[in-house]
Amino acid sequence: MKRFLSAKYFKNLRQETLDDIFKKIWKLVFKLENDECDLNREINFRTLNIIFDINPSGVLKLLKNEEAHFDSVLPCTCTDFFFNFLFDNPKAYNVLSELNKAYVDNEIEELLDFKFLSWFKFDSMADYHEFIIKEINDASSFYISMDIVNKLKDL
Repeated sequence: MKRFLSAKYFKNLRQETLDDIFKKIWKLVFKLENDECDLNREINFRTLNIIFDINPSGVLKLLKNEEAHFDSVLPCTCTDFFFNFLFDNPKAYNVLSELNKAYVDNEIEELLDFKFLSWFKFDSMADYHEFIIKEINDASSFYISMDIVNKLKDL
């Protein structure tokens, strides 16, 4: 998909046009919930990651300069995708608005899955490991989905 989108559409676009596409897809993935968005959320999420991969510094600049546009992620399904986006693109966390960072922190407190995905918040992998080991030791029992286990193995 990355090769196709890059060759067919993205390679000849100016950064302003790519930014506009990124903003619109962000809204579809993280801010709207309806049948059409739900049906296409996965493919749109993949497209967001592809645009980020094409020009990370441009997307980070966009996230920083237009932070109000990227605020207010919808809970539930959108939150899952949001954490996966941050997991895949950890530098994005540092340029998020304080509102989004507070949302991320709250979700990490609420769900163990998000704790395991939250490596993007830490200054070093050692700090992240320490955090996770403490969470594991403090829990009497817990369940982690295979999707998260596989993401952590890839990490």
